[in-house]
Amino acid sequence: MKNRYSRKETISPAIVINIFTAVILFVIGFLLITGIITPYISTEFRVIFGIIFMSYGIFRSTTIYSKWKALKQEKKREEMKEAREKLLKHD
Repeated sequence: MKNRYSRKETISPAIVINIFTAVILFVIGFLLITGIITPYISTEFRVIFGIIFMSYGIFRSTTIYSKWKALKQEKKREEMKEAREKLLKHD
């Protein structure tokens, strides 16, 4: 019998890249709002684009999380299907 806590789950490279992109977008938005990277641009322009970047970073992270959760749920369904077939096969 498999121990479900002993196996190591791997994260796909696409998810890692998406997480990295979301974090970078959020940080750039924060830096725009604070004026650290572009102090010479007008405040209104910086704040608008900072909010857009931060919002898109948050949006990406929520979609990444929902896709990751769906993949985990699909894996669990496949494992349950295999276990059910194995049980029915032994009867």
